[in-house]
Amino acid sequence: MNQTKKESNNTNISILAHIIGPFTYALGTVLVYLAYKDVKDEVLRSNMVNALNFQLTCVGIQILLMIFAGYELNKLYNFAREEEFSPFSMFMAYGLIVFIQLVNTIASIIGAISAGQHKVFNYHIAIKFIK
Repeated sequence: MNQTKKESNNTNISILAHIIGPFTYALGTVLVYLAYKDVKDEVLRSNMVNALNFQLTCVGIQILLMIFAGYELNKLYNFAREEEFSPFSMFMAYGLIVFIQLVNTIASIIGAISAGQHKVFNYHIAIKFIK
């Protein structure tokens, strides 16, 4: 009975590690990982690491896109330069930021469903920052 309760708790933590990411921009996933990084359950550990790597990848991509969009926006307000402002580039960057967040949310929901079945979910586009 105690083992089943522990597995249920580990499953809930796995679900939380996946589902909290899109709402906290990886901060929640980092906190879950730091709180439970020494756990012995390999499924829980793998789910936490996979979710954290995916969230860090998404945040990194979004930061790069925000820098690019800010650069394009700076060209709009700085008429002294002879660089030409490209609204397409700026709106494309902002569109990609929204798209990445949408993919992040959908993939995190799929990961949470998989974790609820006590399976390891691997994000295919995540950079392996933590092993």
